[in-house]
Amino acid sequence: CLLLGGFCKASTSRLDSLNEAFRSAKNDTMRVDVLLNMANVLYLQNTDSAKKLWLKADQIIDKALHRDSLSPISKFYTQRLVFFKSGTTGGLGYIYFVTGNPDKGLKYTQTSINYLKRFGGITKELGLAYNNIGYMNTERGDLYTAIHYYDSGLVIQKQLKDTDGFSNVINNLGYSYQQLQDSSKAM
Repeated sequence: CLLLGGFCKASTSRLDSLNEAFRSAKNDTMRVDVLLNMANVLYLQNTDSAKKLWLKADQIIDKALHRDSLSPISKFYTQRLVFFKSGTTGGLGYIYFVTGNPDKGLKYTQTSINYLKRFGGITKELGLAYNNIGYMNTERGDLYTAIHYYDSGLVIQKQLKDTDGFSNVINNLGYSYQQLQDSSKAM
């Protein structure tokens, strides 16, 4: 915390308010939303805590999806659960990848992509998931697979006109081409 200074204080305050929100949450979607926000605050500082939160959210989602499959509440409710499921699987993919289980990380990230596709539409999260799985493949040395995913992410970022997302993907794509010693495409 000493190096991060104000961030730790801000994140502690944020976590306190999220804990209170979790205690007062009235339904599963509110609980899951809070758990995902808590995990997103923690994942760079404390992967174990973030993993526990994503796993807890994932269990709640699975139970809610099962209940919903037996007696659907609404299309919006189901879509929200599927969207949340993409968040938990994406988060777990990151955690598994950075903590030494890259195969499981790739599997979870691909599952996140599958849920985002099921959710429907072109979303910023889908573009990010393609970028993440591209990065994971780059780190593993599977550069052609990485380029395939980066290209998919690039299409989404262009459609969304997301300049930040586009610049992240194009940077990673350039790095992959550099690793393949294809200077013209890297540039």
